[in-house]
Amino acid sequence: MAKHGGSCLYREARLNIEPAFPGSTIVFTLPASSLTTFGSRTAAKRTVLPERYADQDEDAYTRRHLATDGSVYFRQHHAYPRSLLWRVLDNSKAIELQSVDLDHNAADRFEANLTLVLQFPSPVRPFCVALAEPADRDALTIFAITTANDLYVLTIPRDFFVNPAASEQDIEGWCKRSEPTLFSGRIPYRLVAVNVDELLVALDDGAICRIHWDKDTKAWDGSRYQHSNWSVRGLLSWKTQPTVRFESADLAISAAAAVMLSPDRQHILSVCLDHTIRAWNVVSGKLGAHMDLLGQTDRALEKAGSSYFIGPSQSTLMAVIPGSPDGPASGLGGAEYFLLTYSPKQHQFKLWGVRDADDAQHGLYDVCEDAELVPPIDELMDTTVWTLEEFHIVPGPAGWRGTELWIRARSGPSSRIYSLKFDPSDDADILTASWKNDWISVDAGPLTLDSLKSNPANPSEQGLDVVLSEVDIFQQWLDFLLHPGRFSIATLETALVILRRGLDRIHITKTAKGSLKERMCSTITALARHAQGGNEDLNRFEEAVVQQWQAFYGLVKDLHKRRG
Repeated sequence: MAKHGGSCLYREARLNIEPAFPGSTIVFTLPASSLTTFGSRTAAKRTVLPERYADQDEDAYTRRHLATDGSVYFRQHHAYPRSLLWRVLDNSKAIELQSVDLDHNAADRFEANLTLVLQFPSPVRPFCVALAEPADRDALTIFAITTANDLYVLTIPRDFFVNPAASEQDIEGWCKRSEPTLFSGRIPYRLVAVNVDELLVALDDGAICRIHWDKDTKAWDGSRYQHSNWSVRGLLSWKTQPTVRFESADLAISAAAAVMLSPDRQHILSVCLDHTIRAWNVVSGKLGAHMDLLGQTDRALEKAGSSYFIGPSQSTLMAVIPGSPDGPASGLGGAEYFLLTYSPKQHQFKLWGVRDADDAQHGLYDVCEDAELVPPIDELMDTTVWTLEEFHIVPGPAGWRGTELWIRARSGPSSRIYSLKFDPSDDADILTASWKNDWISVDAGPLTLDSLKSNPANPSEQGLDVVLSEVDIFQQWLDFLLHPGRFSIATLETALVILRRGLDRIHITKTAKGSLKERMCSTITALARHAQGGNEDLNRFEEAVVQQWQAFYGLVKDLHKRRG
């Protein structure tokens, strides 16, 4: 069994997402599609954000710095910027974009160091942000669906990340919005960008919309896939389905929590909340393969006596793996392509071969039928409760041997990355043993709470006698807290605002002026003197100073943990 967290061969590279320089954050207020109460529409505008962190309380800190969703998108057609971080902020009403390439060609004569913030008039729906890259121009396309059911299509030229003057153009020239009729009156649940002209949208009632951009009509059009057609009868059948509550919506258990287009573009593949995998023929609209996510038969499920529904907040459930370029005959079991699925029910992965997605009974088969593909996270993280946040599979360089699986698991506040190299064509016993014993862990780096606790420079972990023996208690704490890259300025400023409330409660007026370092020291001093209670004993004062620094660091740790 995997023990001690697995062998560690990698370390996470923590991204610096602070603004590159003052005035490097540009905010775009996007136009709304509907009129306001006073008959006017929200005006589009561009502003430069000063990023002032002083006097920023917890609410402002949460809105600006704590993301509800986000990821890194890697462009394929253009070299720089290639890696782009997107985050959903401000109560889901803003999407922040910035380049996070670790390096780039020295011959490039520009630096993509601007941060873009797209401010929406309505909140963006969860799981309804998707990115794509145009092949014919150096740009990035962002798709987002808001709670007003507006589909925003934002085509961001590369120069927006490079030159502030480049974005001084009409916002409505690169920001397009519409209300596709295919999901009018319904609630979009998941959004996937196949490319810049084709989208897949899973709806709350179990339907899946495949929409494409019609260049002639200048509108989004497409098809809707659902087990029962849209009719009064179909609506009633949906209403009788069990539902799962997610945010402010009631999702039918047939709603797709993962949706993708097959490599041959002939089928729409989905994993639904009712723990099933389904395939829809894009031409006929008919449902083909349809089975339990773990391959259990209807009789076995009935015998179990209870239904299992996937949590609607589960982020990753399926990955599509193209088949061999030499054709099905060279693949495992003659499959056209493969699906890797994850079931939260037993934390179990399945590798499915797809022979014929239109065949409801035998179109899919379990490639590793007799092997148990379960990550031993219980042992790796020493926990009994955990969730899988995401996974990514990389096929081997030549065939299946050397296939890599990367997963991120979370248990409480702790989030860890693990990887496994395996060969699906191995004997079942060998494959099961590999999944139990061969996991590699990724070191989370020096900025986790555990790593900070073990840092020898951390004054909070030193005994009081050791701290008081130092020549300068203040300098010891300042060196630790202000160490480059350890804590963000926003985190320290907000923690200081919270700490200063203690001065207000004890009616000490202290003007907050000067540098961050000066304001930290003056606040600690004022609180320590009050705690001393008029006693002029130097040792008592130093002990009070230590206690106030400890209290301040407790606030810093809490904000740092929330930021991740």
